[in-house]
Amino acid sequence: MDPITNRSDIRSKRLTASPSEVFAAMSDPDRLARWWGPAGFRNSIHRFEFHPGGTWLLTMHGPDGKDYPNESRFTRIEADKVFAIEHFEPPRVSRRLFSLSQAAFRISA
Repeated sequence: MDPITNRSDIRSKRLTASPSEVFAAMSDPDRLARWWGPAGFRNSIHRFEFHPGGTWLLTMHGPDGKDYPNESRFTRIEADKVFAIEHFEPPRVSRRLFSLSQAAFRISA
C-alpha cells in the first residue's frame, strides 16, 4: 500500500465569506443542498444530523440523469473552525477535514 502522503489530497479555496458564514452554509441542510457538489448536480438530503457521530445521507442527482447515493458520518465539529466527515464509498472509507479560516476554506481528503 502507498504511504499516506501518496494517498492524500489537499485543496484550498478562497471564499468571499467569513468562517461563520461558511459554517452556517454547511450546517443548514436546506442551504447545503443548493451548493454541495459539482456544477450541474442537484441534491436531495434524506438525513442530516450535524453533530459528532451524526449521519448524513444524500442523493446527488447528476446532469446525466443518474442518481448517486452518498453516506457520511460527522466525526468532528467545532463551530466556525472545522468539521470532519467519514465518507463511505464501499469498499473504502475516505476522511475529509474542512478547515475554515479568514484566508481560505481548506479541504483535506
